[in-house]
Amino acid sequence: MTHMNYGAQTGVSLIEVLVAVAILATGLFTLASFTGQQYQSVRNNSDRATALASAQYLIDQYRGLDITSLVSGKDPGDCSSSTPHREWQISAVSGLSDLRALSVNVCWTDVTGAVQRVALSAMIGSAVAASSGTTPTPGATPTPAPPTSAPSNACGTAYSNGASYNAGSVASNLGRNYKCKPWPYTGWCGQGGPYTPGTGSNWSEAWEDAGQCS
Repeated sequence: MTHMNYGAQTGVSLIEVLVAVAILATGLFTLASFTGQQYQSVRNNSDRATALASAQYLIDQYRGLDITSLVSGKDPGDCSSSTPHREWQISAVSGLSDLRALSVNVCWTDVTGAVQRVALSAMIGSAVAASSGTTPTPGATPTPAPPTSAPSNACGTAYSNGASYNAGSVASNLGRNYKCKPWPYTGWCGQGGPYTPGTGSNWSEAWEDAGQCS
């Protein structure tokens, strides 16, 4: 009689192969997702820097011009492109005839299709009191009027999208007061949308919570 000796079977089963493939696929998917998030973050930071640089470039250009020739305007197109789109507003400064306030708002569409916005503000010209017929004393600095604010427990004027807000301006929304942040964040206060105080996704970049009001 012939006796057959079956030795220990070696090798890798099909199940083990499938498990290994699944683990590898999961690892590759996780790596791709992480890499994508990193790329998006880097791209967003780069786009933001480009937008701020374009706003600063406009401010630098206007500083070299006669303030009487400064006008508000905007770039061709809109926010739907990845190229920064600028809109700027020139406004007079109360009591100062040789000074203009320049606010530059920049928007663009990021890699996810979301519209992003940044803003810069600057003063253009030399500060000279409008009502004064004499030469200002060298080194004298006009004292700015304190920002309008509401009593500690009274609601300020209801927030209005598109309204003009200065640093320190108080607006109310849903039973709370909010105070507009100083430059360079002031330009966002009137933008609405993501900068609507208390409810917008980025409201804290433009506003400070000033507490409940009634």
